[in-house]
Amino acid sequence: MTNIASHIHPMISHFPVVLIITGFIAETLNKFRKQSFFLQNIGYYFQIIGTIAIILAVLTGLIFTDEPKGNASEIGELHEKIAYFAMSILIISTFFKYYINHKNIVNKKNLNISYILYFLSLIAIIYTGLLGGILVYDYLLK
Repeated sequence: MTNIASHIHPMISHFPVVLIITGFIAETLNKFRKQSFFLQNIGYYFQIIGTIAIILAVLTGLIFTDEPKGNASEIGELHEKIAYFAMSILIISTFFKYYINHKNIVNKKNLNISYILYFLSLIAIIYTGLLGGILVYDYLLK
């Protein structure tokens, strides 16, 4: 019989991936195509919600999942480390974006820094998801 709690992390972990990818696409369209208040807000609010979601994903991973055994333990450790990095860079990115918006210091330099931080968090989240998929499909389900 399967432990119900072990399914909480996989159910939660998809949200930050989708939110950050979608938010970053909106941010990119806003930056390089036509400046749009709608796209700007979608990128920003998805970033905020995605930050909350990644915190929940990391917490549920720590609380509800077992340590992988054997060959899977190396992938599991890397997955965890990259998840911490992704969460950290996303928190920094989100607070920076919040700060420049609310202190009204929105300028090209600050927007570029914010965009680069968002991009780094996107790459880290995608890599975390890839490692999670490898862990599950190549090791745990075999």
